[in-house]
Amino acid sequence: MRWIPLIGRTGSVILMTGLALALVSLIPPAAFFSFVRGGGILPEKYEVLRWYVLTPQVELRVSTKSNGSVYICLLGVSQLEFDLWARAQVKESPGWSPEVLLAMRDLAILEKFLQERPNVVLWKSPLGEELSYEFSPASILNVTVVIANPSPSVVEVIARIEGVVRLAQERVIAAAQWLILTGLISAAGAALIKRLRKTAKSSSPAASPRLIR
Repeated sequence: MRWIPLIGRTGSVILMTGLALALVSLIPPAAFFSFVRGGGILPEKYEVLRWYVLTPQVELRVSTKSNGSVYICLLGVSQLEFDLWARAQVKESPGWSPEVLLAMRDLAILEKFLQERPNVVLWKSPLGEELSYEFSPASILNVTVVIANPSPSVVEVIARIEGVVRLAQERVIAAAQWLILTGLISAAGAALIKRLRKTAKSSSPAASPRLIR
């Protein structure tokens, strides 16, 4: 049976390929996009840090460090939709003047949005000076990142946002697992059959020495 050594060699090749892919999967995923912002946030105000359109293949990582307590919100709407809603809450002044833009950033407006539209609040952090969160959407989704300062004084904040592509790594891991398993089964099966054949051959009557009379 010439096919048995062939299966064994093929299994060894598949196994080595799977091990090589497993090593590749250990390489950390690269950032798809990165954003860093530092500065002060006015008392009882909020700031929109960034707006993204995410897919299930991208994991959003948000982290902040500050000299006072702040909180982060991830909203499942575009920044334009959120700003139009906030602008509608400022009714005493027409247009988009600097005064209106500043009034739109009142913390009370953000809190009202969170209460009236809880279905689009993807995450709201507790108060803290060091915050971090990782978010992966189940479908294509608008995500607006907001940071708020509820204290009566200015808070200095450094915020970092990264988008990391994870699908390729997950596929590599799955392929490596399948190849390693297939390679082990093929190589071990071929070795076992070869060993059984040798055992059967050595114990057969034909393999015993013939007596000379």
